[in-house]
Amino acid sequence: MMRWYLIKRLFLIAISILSWSLTGFAQYPFECKPAINLKKFDKWQILKHSDEKLDYTIIIPDFFPNHDPIKVKIIGGSGRDSCDVQIYKKNTLIKSFIEPVQISSFGPRPQSAFLEDVNGDGLKDLKILIPNNGCCGAYNFYEQVMYFFQNKNSTLTEISFQDLLWNYENRPERDFDGDGNFEIITQTFQNYGAHNYLLYNLYNFNGKTLANVNKKANYPIMIQLLWEENYKITNKISRAKMKTFTRKQPDDYSQK
Repeated sequence: MMRWYLIKRLFLIAISILSWSLTGFAQYPFECKPAINLKKFDKWQILKHSDEKLDYTIIIPDFFPNHDPIKVKIIGGSGRDSCDVQIYKKNTLIKSFIEPVQISSFGPRPQSAFLEDVNGDGLKDLKILIPNNGCCGAYNFYEQVMYFFQNKNSTLTEISFQDLLWNYENRPERDFDGDGNFEIITQTFQNYGAHNYLLYNLYNFNGKTLANVNKKANYPIMIQLLWEENYKITNKISRAKMKTFTRKQPDDYSQK
């Protein structure tokens, strides 16, 4: 009896290992492309003036060519539906603007900052994510993505948009054509016919703005949402039809 019990246990363990192995090899199509080299920062300093006013600050050392740090302050509170963003070079304010996303002590707050050179110009860029985490249905699945592209004169071009949180860790910028300018992969919900899909578009920062570059890799692609993990481009829609879902710019695109 004990022998059969051990055989059964070993069989179940083997099946579990096999299932894990097969799942581990499952990839979205873009995951085979070289990923960008990035450094993650998530230790925000939090100054709480009150529930109505919160100050999140993060300092990234050695950001500018002269080795000055960049400091980002994001100021908001539970009584606001937007936040103020202030950018400092060392201790000098160089840029200030408003982002249409709420932060509060009980809800959305800055998640992570990523240091990277997205467009391959040798200058460091910064990406910051703020999940929505509100109470508005599908809106909860989205987050505010902010890119700070560094220019040669040490000024910054800020670009922001809404993107899905879903599998965001699988979607660092990737180089589809080996030119050193990494493609930004956006993900949104898309309904077509009787089904729902994840829609993926590709973008490059060209030094001035974020430009759609789907033609580089026969994008956009669509992956059907199922009651199980799914990584395959759907065969329910032709690639020609998918191209009609190309988005010139991401959702709620803004440039400052």
